[in-house]
Amino acid sequence: MLEVRLLGQFEVLHGGKRIAITTRHAQSLFAYLILNAGKTFRREKLAGLLWPDSSEENARGNLRHELWRLRKSLEAGGEGYFIINDLGIAFNPESSFSFDVHRLENASPEGSLAEDLMQAVSSYQGELLPGFYEEWVIVEREHLASLFEARMRRLLEILQSEGRWAELLEWANRWAGQGQWPEPAYRALMAAYANSGDLSKAAATYERFAQGLQKDLGIKPSEQTQALYKRLKSGWKADTQAETPSKPLPDTASPAFSRVQERHHTLRSNTLRPEILHHDRLMHSNLPRPLTSFIGREKEIQQVERLVSRGRLVTITGPGGVGKTRLAIQVAEAMLPRFKDGAWWVELGSLYVAEPPPEHDWGQSRKREPHRAQNGLPGEAHREPAGLDLVAQVVAKALRVQETPGMPLLDGVVERLRERTLLLLLDNCEHLIDACAALVEHLLGDCHGLTILATSREALGVPGEKAWLLPSLSLPGKALLPDIKDIFKSEAVNLFVERAADALPGYHPGERDASAIAQVCLRLDGIPLAIELAAARINMLSAQEIASRLDSRFDLLTAGRRTALPRHKTLRAAIEWSYDLLSRPEKVLFHRLCIFAGSFTLEAAEAICTGDEIDRDDVLPLLGRLVDKSLLNVELAGQDATASTRYRFLDTICSFGRLKVDEAGEIKALRDRHAAYYTGLVEVAEPALVLQNQADWFRRLQDEHDNIRAAIEWSVESDQPESALRMVGVLLWFWWSHGSIHEGLDLARRALDLPSTARLPVYRARALNTAGYLQWSLGDTHSARQSLEEVLSIVETTKDETSRAWSLQFLGLVLTTEGEYDQADIAMKEGVAIARKLGDLNKSSFSLAFRGDIALQKGDRSKARRVYEECAGLLRSLGNKLFLAYPMRRLGYLALDDNDIERAREYFQESLALNREGGDRRAEAACLASIAALALRLGKPVLAARLLGVVESQLESLSINLLFLDQIELGRTSGQLIASLKEEAFSSALWGGWGLGDDQVNELLGEIFRDLSE
Repeated sequence: MLEVRLLGQFEVLHGGKRIAITTRHAQSLFAYLILNAGKTFRREKLAGLLWPDSSEENARGNLRHELWRLRKSLEAGGEGYFIINDLGIAFNPESSFSFDVHRLENASPEGSLAEDLMQAVSSYQGELLPGFYEEWVIVEREHLASLFEARMRRLLEILQSEGRWAELLEWANRWAGQGQWPEPAYRALMAAYANSGDLSKAAATYERFAQGLQKDLGIKPSEQTQALYKRLKSGWKADTQAETPSKPLPDTASPAFSRVQERHHTLRSNTLRPEILHHDRLMHSNLPRPLTSFIGREKEIQQVERLVSRGRLVTITGPGGVGKTRLAIQVAEAMLPRFKDGAWWVELGSLYVAEPPPEHDWGQSRKREPHRAQNGLPGEAHREPAGLDLVAQVVAKALRVQETPGMPLLDGVVERLRERTLLLLLDNCEHLIDACAALVEHLLGDCHGLTILATSREALGVPGEKAWLLPSLSLPGKALLPDIKDIFKSEAVNLFVERAADALPGYHPGERDASAIAQVCLRLDGIPLAIELAAARINMLSAQEIASRLDSRFDLLTAGRRTALPRHKTLRAAIEWSYDLLSRPEKVLFHRLCIFAGSFTLEAAEAICTGDEIDRDDVLPLLGRLVDKSLLNVELAGQDATASTRYRFLDTICSFGRLKVDEAGEIKALRDRHAAYYTGLVEVAEPALVLQNQADWFRRLQDEHDNIRAAIEWSVESDQPESALRMVGVLLWFWWSHGSIHEGLDLARRALDLPSTARLPVYRARALNTAGYLQWSLGDTHSARQSLEEVLSIVETTKDETSRAWSLQFLGLVLTTEGEYDQADIAMKEGVAIARKLGDLNKSSFSLAFRGDIALQKGDRSKARRVYEECAGLLRSLGNKLFLAYPMRRLGYLALDDNDIERAREYFQESLALNREGGDRRAEAACLASIAALALRLGKPVLAARLLGVVESQLESLSINLLFLDQIELGRTSGQLIASLKEEAFSSALWGGWGLGDDQVNELLGEIFRDLSE
């Protein structure tokens, strides 16, 4: 049996022997699960609870690791203490275990048997999990301390009523010995001494208690205790009924008590707040009771609660429909017990100010000047913001403040709040932003017990404000054919399914619905309002039909609730509400920025979106205003010195903006400027992709991937072959190294198919080189040969030696793959000669690597090694890490064949590091395959097979195969593993590596290399 002790210690024993659970996170995870035994928790909830400051991916990885530690420690004998399934993780309540917390909880407080209560309170050896300071621990600790006090109080009452004075002394002393000056314990001691005939000890006990209470807490004993002392001093001997029994709980069968119990259980489950709810606190609130369930957001609730606990003004910001109001209400309800005067909700969304707010100077900072004068009232030097009186009236009404003749209503609100500890929730402030800011600053300055939680599409700009941007709901992965169980890990999917069931009772999605539901949630950016509107259509359309109609989302998503505010009835109205609050320059820039695909930089915005009302110097401050108003998001791309700021619209907001661009008649001009800008960018990047700073440029192109694709597509659609061919001709190494081979080849073909490309022979030849190499990469040697031979035909006329050099070298690769080694060597030698004549060592080094392949194919291993080493040395001197990784991997295989394990490891590890740095995903998979071959040689076939599972899953996600020689080596390793492990064990191990994340892959590599390191 497992014995668990969390009160006053952390100790787990099995069969009387202590089990070591060494890490603090493993202890926290175990404690949380056993305290909630039988309750299943979603993995993301546990990860967010225990690692709140980590990214979701890292937190989930940490959770897997710590759970593995726990199971290794506790289930070594095959016991099933944990229930782990698709729904989540739970501690098995049916397993064999004893728990000190359960012994304390399970004793009936109404019981008349002192012995039962003695056993319960004996389990309380101190506070829960001493030394743990997580918020959920503190709340549970307080709950159990209160429970212990209730049990102990009841025990002392019984002992006193039965006249068991010696036992009363023993248990009262136990309680008093724990500190905190528990008053019932000292009264019990006084009564016990008095009834035992020792009045002097009874009086001394009171005096010691009174002195300690005054010294430590600065208070006096209660009137009840003082009265008992006076009776003792007068010589009266207390009888057995001196201590008034505590009021019994109501009948547990009564409906009223059942409702209170149910509410308490719900709050504890959903908000991790297992506190006893007091009736008076429930009355001090006007929080609305939403009619629909609240989905997910556990981590966000915790984050906002922490902010509210640490500051007096928190503003939840975000775009329309993202769920700010619902989250704020959940937070306020969860935190209700902390505010003795309650939580009060003020809805501002329906207010309307006839006078429009003044246009802000959009070229200035958003930070407002203080609204208060020294006397605490709105200063005379500042014009009162439009709508301040109206906002004050609504706040007063919510707080039930009556107007007093001769006193401004705002002063009446201040008087009501001045001495209260209260949470005020101001909902939907954005259209009255200045008035709300003035009111908030005034109230916080005069009401020191007041905390304000606001929701707005932009921050209030008040000193001390903590603005927190609410993200969209978590989304499913982007797999084309997701598993129905996998998509339910997403909050967005859970919301869609639940609201769909509201619209169509009995609705249950099947496997065929998984992909469509995932696409709906992804394309709607996880915005709750948009998802709810889409789900409401399930009574008319299938999930697949809804997904197919999202290109016209603003026509489709119009079925809002009749009682909702107008802006929440349709998706378009929700965004139009924010749009209407923009100034004219903000609207113009907003339109134009929607021409970007994905994210963009300030530099790109300045180049493409200026002119006709917007100057270059205006762009940065206007971007800041759009960010402030939750229409535009800011991202940081890259790390350290290479980090850059990027901006991104949610796709739904961007779609709205494009409608406005269309209305303004600017689409063609903007897309032409967009294509011209990105044509110039990729041409600047191309030579840098083989230089020492290549990693920075690869990252930059990766950041611009969506825009580059959009620029080529527009050039093709608008029959502008020059920009299309120019981009295709210089993007080869980017597409190849980042696993975008299919996409690159498709764009190249579309550009080359334009009828007017023949008049641009130089650019056509370069695009054909790109197409030919990508065709060879995908194994289509016939098409590759045709493309490259056309290049050689074109350059006979154009004399473009750069294109000739590349085409000859690429043709050499095709010939090598087809087994024509001599012809391949001739083509490559000629290509190298031209490259050297041009002074381009990178081109010559490329051929050098593949000439090593030819030597290897011919069986000349010594020559192959010399060529690879020469190539590696040249590339290292040039700083070309993109090409360097390949000869290093080939040298690793040669070392492995020579049984030089240490040298092979060095080559493989360096090749892997180079490919990871450059972002070459296919080459990274090839490196992992090479390390699997090394693991097999080290006698670790299961680890090798797991690593091949990683390789296969990566290649599957890219929809490509390895290069020719890498594919041969992969086949050789797989064959040896199947022979070693047999088919079933090999398949099992292979599946064990499928889809592992980066952290798990690195752990696997660490296991493989561990013996070598030692």
